[in-house]
Amino acid sequence: GARNVLGDARVPWPRPTFETMLALAPDVVVWPDAPGMVAPDERLAHTPWWAIPAVREGRIVRVDGNLFLEAGPHIARAAATLAVALHPELSVELSPLISSPPTAKGLTP
Repeated sequence: GARNVLGDARVPWPRPTFETMLALAPDVVVWPDAPGMVAPDERLAHTPWWAIPAVREGRIVRVDGNLFLEAGPHIARAAATLAVALHPELSVELSPLISSPPTAKGLTP
């Protein structure tokens, strides 16, 4: 299992401060890659974020931002991707969801 340390936020897209993240001390940081975004290792190294154990110890899970930043028919694929990123032992069981892009009537991905 996993728990979103920002799950109790009162806004849909929380923008945590360094102090908040340090206090929450997440076990893993999930980083959505998307065009124009700086890779986490480049952005977080040699910054105060380095004080967060998950960052310092390289527990940054990079995911396809296109799957996570927009709701749509690919939500199952996003969930499976995150599950496998956090629990690699699930990769065989969930690989059909990850490798098969969703389709809708008459549409192709």
